[in-house]
Amino acid sequence: MRIGPRRLPILGLSLLLLGGPALAGKSDRPLPANAVASPYSDRWYCRRGYKQVDESCVAIVLPENAILSDMTFGSGWECRRGFREAGGGCQPIRVPEHAYLSDRWSDEGWECERGFAKQGQVCIAVQVPANAFLSDENYRRPWECNRGYRAVDNGCVPIAVPGNAYLDASAGEKGWSCERGYRDNGNTCAPIRVPQNGYLASSGRDWQCNRGYEKQANDCVALSVPEHGYLRSSDTWACESPYERRGAACVMPAQRP
Repeated sequence: MRIGPRRLPILGLSLLLLGGPALAGKSDRPLPANAVASPYSDRWYCRRGYKQVDESCVAIVLPENAILSDMTFGSGWECRRGFREAGGGCQPIRVPEHAYLSDRWSDEGWECERGFAKQGQVCIAVQVPANAFLSDENYRRPWECNRGYRAVDNGCVPIAVPGNAYLDASAGEKGWSCERGYRDNGNTCAPIRVPQNGYLASSGRDWQCNRGYEKQANDCVALSVPEHGYLRSSDTWACESPYERRGAACVMPAQRP
């Protein structure tokens, strides 16, 4: 059967993975024992269960509770789950009460169960105060206060919501925001005074003037639009062409010679 040139690399790779007979490399150098040639270059690789040491393949000696690793560098083995490498071997991970094995290698190999917090090498029960609940989202503490309460020291105290306000978790430690038409005034919500020819802004936290008026202090004052001028937006004006704005007037530009 004729094997096309595009199938040769696939065949070579299959033999490499299966640990089959060595393929003829591009070099005349003999392959080390327990090695296979690369189908793509003059390089060679050790069979699974062996690792390269200088120019030879040496059998990997597995310590107790270890398995072969897929890594092409290092010791060639890794510890089974529940064990951790120590002193050239695999030592069991000691999981305390109310904890479970973790696959994260940045810690001791275990984590505390929900409702328990790590303290040294043990897991202690989380003390949830009144009007609070266990939380996995808060990194400062393992609990959060119920709606309508805020954390103070190790407890939850009621949020004092003034008149014309509502509970608002996005308002930070204060915990409340003023209703539309009112403005925060320390611990109270003061009504927003909308002057004549004005209206409450879409935010509900400020006011704006009607078209043709401009803000001056706490009032809306009518814009003085000069002759040959027109309102351009709610509180500005411009001159008709070909007039030019000069201060508060629209004038014809000077004739150029």
